[in-house]
Amino acid sequence: MLESFAATFLNKFLGSYVENFDSNQLEVGIWNGDVKLKNCKIKKDCLDSLDLPISIEQGILGNLTMQVPWSRLKSSPVKIEIEDIYLLIRPNSWENYDPTDALEREFNRKMNKIDDLEKLNQNSSETISDVKSSSSTPKDKSSDGFTTSLINKVVDNVQVSIKNIHIRYEDFDCVFSREQTTIGIFLQNLSATTCNGNWEQMFMETINDISRKLLKLDNLGFYIKSGINTGDSLLDEDVDVFISRFKETVVEPVLVEQLIHPISGVCRLSINKKGSTKEKTDSTPGKVCNVLLI
Repeated sequence: MLESFAATFLNKFLGSYVENFDSNQLEVGIWNGDVKLKNCKIKKDCLDSLDLPISIEQGILGNLTMQVPWSRLKSSPVKIEIEDIYLLIRPNSWENYDPTDALEREFNRKMNKIDDLEKLNQNSSETISDVKSSSSTPKDKSSDGFTTSLINKVVDNVQVSIKNIHIRYEDFDCVFSREQTTIGIFLQNLSATTCNGNWEQMFMETINDISRKLLKLDNLGFYIKSGINTGDSLLDEDVDVFISRFKETVVEPVLVEQLIHPISGVCRLSINKKGSTKEKTDSTPGKVCNVLLI
């Protein structure tokens, strides 16, 4: 059951962003407890839903790893590692306008909206059906309680690590600027781990109302370059060359016209899973975040 749930979730998520996504390969990996994807091309239309005058010229998801210890879900965490996400974005202009591509994107955008509406209607129908069936048919609460408890434990203890993200906007044709301009945001590392009441990393075997996550942020920065400082485009059909160019740009000793110095920090996040209730007191916050920036 959990395998099917994970496969469906990842198929929908990755299928929306990754080109030529092989769902069969993913399902085999999930059943084996080890999912590995490498050098996946990101769809150029995945930002169309934002309705912005920009498009993805080239995008790469370098590595995605998901480890699921099916036989030890009660004692070991699910680990998700994402590494090397590089996006090259450019402004839309009439010079690179492709009517066939534009029609196809518009069609896909409308179909996605229809799918969302159908799913919303389906969920509403299922909810009504569940209410009717629960009032007429006795329900096996022990089975549902075990599954819900296991899913909550998996979600509470999941470990996420994201490394090397670089999103770069290039306007070399001066569509939205007076001179050639590049703007970028980069992140070296972001991780989230589960902690106990003393903020020590550990696997929580007992599910509590308060969930604690320790978030670590390393080198989040923004930069802007204009005029003669923009350099050459990072676009390249060779995936390895494309990735290496992005990496070299981030590790430059001095970034020209840097908006802010790279930020690092630690965030202690406490979440009351009961939300806002009448019983909630000052000692049971809805969401509390303590941040230490370096």
